[in-house]
Amino acid sequence: MQNILIVYGVGTIASFFGIIAGGAGLITIPLLLLFGLPPQIAIATNRLGSFGLITGGLMRYLGKGHIVWKYAIPFSILQIIGGAIGASLLVEINEDLIKNIIAIMILIILPLMHIKKDLGVKEKSTSKPRDILGFIIYFANTIYTGFLGAGAGTIAMLTKLGIFRMTFTQAIATGLIPFSLGIISALVVFIWHGLVDWPLGISLLVGMTTGSYIGAHLTITKGTAWAKTVFTIFVSGIAIKLLFF
Repeated sequence: MQNILIVYGVGTIASFFGIIAGGAGLITIPLLLLFGLPPQIAIATNRLGSFGLITGGLMRYLGKGHIVWKYAIPFSILQIIGGAIGASLLVEINEDLIKNIIAIMILIILPLMHIKKDLGVKEKSTSKPRDILGFIIYFANTIYTGFLGAGAGTIAMLTKLGIFRMTFTQAIATGLIPFSLGIISALVVFIWHGLVDWPLGISLLVGMTTGSYIGAHLTITKGTAWAKTVFTIFVSGIAIKLLFF
């Protein structure tokens, strides 16, 4: 019972920041590993919890005009395909390789901390070559999301902000539906192979729904400047945690 309450509390905090900056899995997955779950089960259980992050966000963003549908639809298609491919890789992948991938993610996330001052504050126009590059990066990230996911939300956010030139609210809202579809496609594979710890997963699901709703509400009411500050601080903290703890 104590573990379930801890998972709920940590899930709430992780998704509060995760809805804005991504990277919630970098907090929740290590916690599940700490409780003795094997890496594959920890990742699969975290994916169930992540569905709560989507649920809470959608409750606030749907109908508010922040979703950029011209990107949301292709993102959704890529997410379904990539999520299924990635989840299939997890079933076959070596546990030591998973740990190596987490270490590699450190090297990918750190350079992305140096963001432009106007990034995410104002929507800007894009070009076809820029969109194509963005879709390639996004698809590669969906595959990674399917089999591991830790830090994938941050990479997706930076792709939408830096390449597709969305604002923070647009980037968050536009990614919710595709991400939910990717989670579902991955969960089908995980559940089929019996990899989900249901008691911890449901606790994480409820906690992440709560935190996500609060984070999305504050992003809408406080504006992009507030979201950018939270994003910068949280992602920097993720990098420090991965390097030194």
